[in-house]
Parts: sequence; structure tokens; C-alpha cells
Amino acid sequence: MMHPDARLICGSEVGDAWSISTDVALGLTESYMRAKLGARVDEGFLSDQLDYAWQIISVMAEKPDAWIILMGPKGVGKSLVAWAISRWVHSPRNERHTFVPWYEMSGRVSLLGYDAVRRMINNPVLTIDDLGMEPRWANHMGNRIDFVQIILSGRYDYAHDRVLFYKLQEGIPRRTIITTHLTREALQEKYGDHLWIQRVEEVSVPILIQSSHSIRAQNKSELWEKL
Repeated sequence: MMHPDARLICGSEVGDAWSISTDVALGLTESYMRAKLGARVDEGFLSDQLDYAWQIISVMAEKPDAWIILMGPKGVGKSLVAWAISRWVHSPRNERHTFVPWYEMSGRVSLLGYDAVRRMINNPVLTIDDLGMEPRWANHMGNRIDFVQIILSGRYDYAHDRVLFYKLQEGIPRRTIITTHLTREALQEKYGDHLWIQRVEEVSVPILIQSSHSIRAQNKSELWEKL
């Protein structure tokens, strides 16, 4: 029996090439979490994480191309929730999801240069874990690359260019999940108003994860004001 609030999460606005019920999505998320946590699962902790996961899955059902930002202190399960959800959220072509511990991204860009940046921009599902912990610059062959600015702006631009969106992705949303333990003020200070306020916050639904409960507002701008 489906959850009374269950809906379909669709991968395309122009057809049903890929769709999954929110109930199934939650079940998949739980199975991945249990596999990650191993035999000694704290059922109370898992229950809390599944509550957060349900909120994220519900957002995906409402707005497939929304960015989701999981905020909260260290150790409350943000990365676990994001990783589990990113395992099953993929395109109809079964393209591999990308879960990136963001402090490692500077090394990738330093090694591969703009090829690594383009992969992050173009990936149908990108999960950025621990945003804010990365070095400010990557250095590739003597060139400094502001990779965070380029990647986040690139994914934002694709989301707003509908012709390019449908041409390259055939209507498949680019899904972006971000985790961070930084406050809203710290994120603004680190990335600037143009990138964070005018771009990231514009397309994002923030979810604040705490040790025992999460805070969610119907209007995302109201929640941003609380963070």
C-alpha cells in the first residue's frame, strides 16, 4: 500500500520514460542506508534519516529540477541521506550518479583541468558533499581555476536555458544535491551574493537537519530567512 502522500517522481517533463513512486524511492533509500550502515543499525537514527529523505523525495516529486541543500551541524547524517538518494536518482539512460566529497574536487581539477569541471556541470545527478570545505582555487598546469564558481554557475545556467536544457538532456532534469555544515551567512561570505543569493538560493530548496528533527517551510524563502 502506498503512502497517502505518495506521488510519482518523473524524469521527463515531456513523457514517462522514467518515473518512480515516492514510496519506492523511500524504500530504495532505506535499503542503501542499511547497506551503508551495516549490521549494527541504530533504528532511531535510521528513522530520523528516513524522515529527512522523505522530505527530499517529496521535493523531487514537486519540482524535479530543484536543487536540494541539506544544512546542519556535523554528524547528523546529511552525507548518508544524500548518498543513499543519489544512488537511485539517475536518468533513463542509467548514467552513473556522481557523489563528490567536495574537499577532493580541487585535486581532481588540478589533475584533469577543465575536463573535470565539464563532467561536473554535465552530469545528470551531482551530489556535492560538504560544500565549503574545498580550497578556494585549483591549480592546473599553472592556471588557477575557480572551479566552484564555474560548476555551480554552469549547472544554474543550464537549468535556466530551456532550449539548451531540452537539446542536451531531452527533458531530463539535472538534479543537484548539496550538503554543508556552514550557515547561510558563512556561505554568503564565502561565495558572494551573486553566486549564492542570486543563483544557488534562487533554485534551491533548503532542508535543515538537526539531531532529532528537521525544519521545513512551505515557502523556501521563509526557510532561508530562518537559516
